[in-house]
Amino acid sequence: MTQDPPDDQTLRREVLSISLDPVFMTFIAPRVAMSFSRAARWYPILQTLVDQGMLACALERYYLAHREYPENLEALSPEVVKVLPRIW
Repeated sequence: MTQDPPDDQTLRREVLSISLDPVFMTFIAPRVAMSFSRAARWYPILQTLVDQGMLACALERYYLAHREYPENLEALSPEVVKVLPRIW
């Protein structure tokens, strides 16, 4: 026997009661906010590392095919990589 999902009003009441709970506001909410803040700081750094690794592999594949490195990164696309990483 399956239970019907709660309606929108019931969900809103439950979320509001949790968000107003002192334990939630004191212990959980600050840690969640800190986690999002930390993720926002680390994302560009980690994405840059991934992009650098992808470019290093693409340059090596280009070199193996042509026995020279390209003059610019646009020469890698679309032969070696479909999309070049974004330059920040």
